[in-house]
Amino acid sequence: MGHDHHHDVHAMDHHGGQSMVFVIGLVLNVVIVIIEVVFGIMSHSLALLADAWHNVGDVLSLGVAWSAIFLARVKPSARRTFGYRRSTIVASVTNAVLLLLVTGGLMWESIQRLRMPVPSDGRTMIVVAMIGGILNAVVAAMFMVLGKKDLNIRAAFFHMASDSALAFGVAIAGALILVTRWYWLDLS
Repeated sequence: MGHDHHHDVHAMDHHGGQSMVFVIGLVLNVVIVIIEVVFGIMSHSLALLADAWHNVGDVLSLGVAWSAIFLARVKPSARRTFGYRRSTIVASVTNAVLLLLVTGGLMWESIQRLRMPVPSDGRTMIVVAMIGGILNAVVAAMFMVLGKKDLNIRAAFFHMASDSALAFGVAIAGALILVTRWYWLDLS
């Protein structure tokens, strides 16, 4: 019985750690959205606004993934012999679909901006994008530590890591706009 108790305590700690990482990820992504919307509007930056929209998708994706962790803990029953453990797989697929949908919308907006570039503030783009990139990198690192054997957590890691790379790309675009005045670079 001592072994079972130890396993239960370890499982509770593991799930508590997962939940805390999801809470931190959700809070940081909401902060990123607010910052990017405010400064994206102020600087006329489509890239910041697009990244904000993308981060709204992240908040939804993290919420779905976090919910799946709770569903996976539901005990099996006569009707559901595996319980809801497979919900984490469904959550990872849902996250991938959300990422594809958001990417498609952002591509559309980028094409529109390519046709009619609007002057944007490169300095603001750099600062705000770097903040978002660093925050997403921190969240990605937390998921990387937890995601060794869980597909759902690994999917959240890759999602946050790609968001960090995207934010750093926005910062690079801001720097190039400062140097070249090529406003068409302010694409998502």
